[in-house]
Amino acid sequence: MHPDLQRIVEAIETKQRFIVSSHERPDGDAIGSGMAAAYALRAMGKEAVVISADAPAPPLAGLLLRTARPG
Repeated sequence: MHPDLQRIVEAIETKQRFIVSSHERPDGDAIGSGMAAAYALRAMGKEAVVISADAPAPPLAGLLLRTARPG
């Protein structure tokens, strides 16, 4: 495994709390990717929040992120 990828895997395995962010003015792909990353982390028993410096996510995205609980 590439050393950079190994460091990422180790961080995910050893840390409990995560902040997920994306680029400025996120498009649908960026919002969806952030939500998917948070969902995957939560499925692993981790805490994850998605943040953005831009306008709040559309109401549906926020609802999905708050209510989507793995398992």
